[in-house]
Amino acid sequence: MTGEVILGVDPGLSGALAFLTIVQGEPVALDVHDVPTFEVKTANRKTRQEMNCQEVGRLITLYGPRRAFIEQVGAMPGQGVVSMFRFGFSAGVIHGALGALRIPTHTITPQEWCRLVRLQKGDGASRMLASRLFPEASGLFSRVKDHGRADAALIAWAGYLRA
Repeated sequence: MTGEVILGVDPGLSGALAFLTIVQGEPVALDVHDVPTFEVKTANRKTRQEMNCQEVGRLITLYGPRRAFIEQVGAMPGQGVVSMFRFGFSAGVIHGALGALRIPTHTITPQEWCRLVRLQKGDGASRMLASRLFPEASGLFSRVKDHGRADAALIAWAGYLRA
């Protein structure tokens, strides 16, 4: 199937990468991957998740998107310095991989992509809308923790609508 592949990204360790294939103006395929991570041990013998930068690059190369849309990230009140740094690092890795692969990349604010896809407010709204827009992939959005997947898919669709 030939068409344009658009990448939508909800950055952060609980985010996702959504590869949306558009043919003749219609979404025909959607592949969504949670942001790839691996576990590392800290100095105090705890574990934490880190982004798998190589896997991010592999996925982007595999799907070969023509363009990418990444949710614009910023600091939020009450968010700790360490978590904000890690969140920004994740977004930077994705921007860097896309830049190295020469894929045109655009940031899109949450307000803009929500408006473009006509997302209503409410718990689970993005998962419900993504399931409705992409019924063949609705199983990807069934759990509460799948909101990052739904957001990434909707960001890809909003990017297509924006262009």
